[in-house]
Amino acid sequence: MKQYIAHLALVAVALIYAFNYFIAKDLFKEISPLGVVAIRSMVAIIFFWLIQIFWIREKIQSRKDYLRFFVCGMLGIALNQIFFFSGLDRTVEVNASVLMTTTPVFVFLLGFFMRVEKLSALRILGLGLAATGAVLLIQGGESLSIKPETLVGDLMVIFNASVYGLYLVLVRPLVQRYHPMTIMVWVFSFGALLTLPVGIPSLLKVDWPNLTQPAVWAVVYVVLFTTIGAYSFNAIALKRVPSTTAGIYIYLQPVLVSVLAFFLLEEGVSLKELAFIAMVLLGVYLVSYKKSPN
Repeated sequence: MKQYIAHLALVAVALIYAFNYFIAKDLFKEISPLGVVAIRSMVAIIFFWLIQIFWIREKIQSRKDYLRFFVCGMLGIALNQIFFFSGLDRTVEVNASVLMTTTPVFVFLLGFFMRVEKLSALRILGLGLAATGAVLLIQGGESLSIKPETLVGDLMVIFNASVYGLYLVLVRPLVQRYHPMTIMVWVFSFGALLTLPVGIPSLLKVDWPNLTQPAVWAVVYVVLFTTIGAYSFNAIALKRVPSTTAGIYIYLQPVLVSVLAFFLLEEGVSLKELAFIAMVLLGVYLVSYKKSPN
């Protein structure tokens, strides 16, 4: 049962990010990316601290854990968000989408070299299938095009993918010992040490009285779902499944974007795209597959 809860949580994360593509795509026209990062951090900190103070009330067991919380906050919150949004601003969408598919690869390699994850032929096959299907699905009629004018942004996106992959590996030992809400409190608190000084100047430039209603709702969605919801569901899942399993679900995002585009925008899905979707789903299954004990 616990395994099913973990997989449902990871599907929920993928679905949240898929909806985010449609809901928040025009938000940056009114609030800069770094301003959005600051809003996410401020609201998340308030929310998680209220939960911690009035409900969880969990104490940290070791000083060493504070150091790991700090590192995870820098990687999973600060550097992850700052470099992704800054990179996205300096490159084209197809490059960012394709390069983000390297995240599960980083999770696999880092987990393996740090001896916290085991690689098997089945997992490697699943990773290859899911990665190939996701890249082909994302590209559509466009191809990855690294140019001098996009190189800095592309490198930022790759760096973002690597630090988020490392975050998924490093945060799992903490998730094994603490409540998911305790994880979020400290990760976001330490992450805010960098995100707030960088993002608040951008917030001061926002024309708040003239912010459009779609932008307001986009901020609400980004804060409640893309931030509080997605990070919390990931923490819940990591309590029950390896980091590699959590990472591979990133490939489910372009699949869900295609499905949502079919229903919301009435865009057709070709047989070729269905084949790519099947590759992703099969790859995710192979990585997540676990033999039942005899």
